[in-house]
Amino acid sequence: MKITFLQDYDVFTYKGGAEMNDRRVIEAGLKLGIDFNFVFGGSNDIPPGEAFIISNSVSFPSKVIQEIANTGKAIFFIHDYAFCKYRLFFPMADKCRVCSSVKLWEDIYMKALKLIFLSPLHRDVHYDAMPALKDKPYAIIPSTIDISNFDFRYGAITKLPNTACSVNTLLPFKGADNIIEYIKKHPEIQFDIISDNPADYVLPSNAILHPRVAWENIQNFYAAHEFYVELPSTPQPFNRTFIEAKLSGCKIITNELSGAFSYPELRNGSIDDINKILLDAPNKFWREVLSCLS
Repeated sequence: MKITFLQDYDVFTYKGGAEMNDRRVIEAGLKLGIDFNFVFGGSNDIPPGEAFIISNSVSFPSKVIQEIANTGKAIFFIHDYAFCKYRLFFPMADKCRVCSSVKLWEDIYMKALKLIFLSPLHRDVHYDAMPALKDKPYAIIPSTIDISNFDFRYGAITKLPNTACSVNTLLPFKGADNIIEYIKKHPEIQFDIISDNPADYVLPSNAILHPRVAWENIQNFYAAHEFYVELPSTPQPFNRTFIEAKLSGCKIITNELSGAFSYPELRNGSIDDINKILLDAPNKFWREVLSCLS
C-alpha cells in the first residue's frame, strides 16, 4: 500500500513533539510494510497515493489540502488546532466559532476518511468549534512517547523534597500567569523552569529559569524534582511533558486543560498501565488507519 504522508517538517531530523510522534508512527508503519511517499515542508507537488495522512500542514497552501481532502482518501492526524490562526492553541472565544478559518477547516475535515485526535479534550475542543464533526469517524490516540527514557524506577537520581519543575510554561498560552501566581503562593517550594521567556516575566525569588536542555537529557531534570507543575490557560491537545514527568516519578499539579490528563487512564493509571498504553499507541494508529482503508 502506498501512503503519502504530509508534514511541515522533516520528521527524521526535526525534534519537535509532533515530529517525534510522527516518526514513531512511521517507524511502526514501515515494520508493517507500508510504502510511503513523504512530503515535508509545504510543497505544491503532491505525489499520488492510495491514501493520504495529513499531519501538521500549515506550510502547505490551503488549496492543496482542500484538493487532497476532495479525493476522499485523506486521514487527518491532528496535532494542534489547524483551524485557528494561532495553531498551537485555541482561545475558545465566542468570535472564534464564526471565524472563516473555522468554516474552511470544517469543510475540509468533513471530507476526511477519519480524524485522529491526541486526547479526549483535543476532540472535544474541535467538536465545540465545529459541531458537524461529531458525525465523522474518529480515533483518539495518545502521543507516542519513547518510554525507555522516562522510567524513574530504574534511575539513580535522588528527588529533592519541596522542589518543583516545569517546562515551556512561560509561554502565555501555556499558562505563564498561572504558574507565576502559583509560585508566589508557595514560597516553601523551589521551582526550576526550562522555558523561553518571550514576555520577560520576572520570576519570584523561589524560582530559577534554566536554559534549554536536549530532549535526551530532560529526564534527569524531571527526576530530580518532587513535583511537576503546569497550569495551562488554553486547552492542550496532549502535552507530552505531563506524561514524561509522571513517568519520571513527579507528582503532577495541573488543571482541567491538560489533554494528556483528560485520559482517566493516564491521569490515574499506574506506571505499568501507562507504559502499555504508550507502547501500543503507534500500533493503534495503524489499526485505525488500515481499518478505514480495507
